[in-house]
Amino acid sequence: MNIYDNLKTIRKHLNLSQNQFAEKLGINPSNISRWENRKNGISLELAYSIAEKLKIPIELLVSSNFNINEAMSLKSIIISNLDKMSEAEQEKLAKMIEIIRK
Repeated sequence: MNIYDNLKTIRKHLNLSQNQFAEKLGINPSNISRWENRKNGISLELAYSIAEKLKIPIELLVSSNFNINEAMSLKSIIISNLDKMSEAEQEKLAKMIEIIRK
């Protein structure tokens, strides 16, 4: 698999049409069709933007061993957003996890 197959798998997993998926990603709908038919490439910058909007790590989006369940799991969502959190937010999250584990 590649990023084009991975995006198509995600779109189908979310039960979205190409137009709906494009709207979710904030891009032109014709891009989705072109990607799925491998007629257009995806820049690294756009791939990062897509991964961020889908709330999955870029590594999973471009992986040749893509697994939809792993990509869309809560764990992946947390990991992909952890770097975007401030130190204070990370500390709050750590405290919440401690409370839940007790």
